[in-house]
Amino acid sequence: MHRQITVPKADVLVHCGDMLATGRLSELVEVKGLRFYGTPWQPWYMDFAFNLAHDFQLADRWSLIPDSLDVLITHTPPHGIFDLILQGKNVGCKELRKRLEKVEFKYHLFGYIHEAGGGRNIAAVRLFTLAPAA
Repeated sequence: MHRQITVPKADVLVHCGDMLATGRLSELVEVKGLRFYGTPWQPWYMDFAFNLAHDFQLADRWSLIPDSLDVLITHTPPHGIFDLILQGKNVGCKELRKRLEKVEFKYHLFGYIHEAGGGRNIAAVRLFTLAPAA
């Protein structure tokens, strides 16, 4: 599935997946006045790229998310938001959920959990999972 991606022509392309397992680890960029921050880290799962085994490591990475931005891009979802897998377990990141309570932004885009999908609002933030359906 990951290798069958066709990249469309666009002004801005946001990728929340794990297709390459390469690139910059976290980055803040501004495009046409919008501030985007992307970071690939996730709680340990199998032997995937950008895994961190401990909550304190995740909390440390999430602390680098700027306090104010327009679009947050992560691979993992926050705990309890589009993170329910077929086995009935929520696998999103609890530490990311804690950090999001302290950050001001308009959109949070993420991938990772192919079983879950959709978008919803939490306060003034619109959250979307962009993982293709399994």
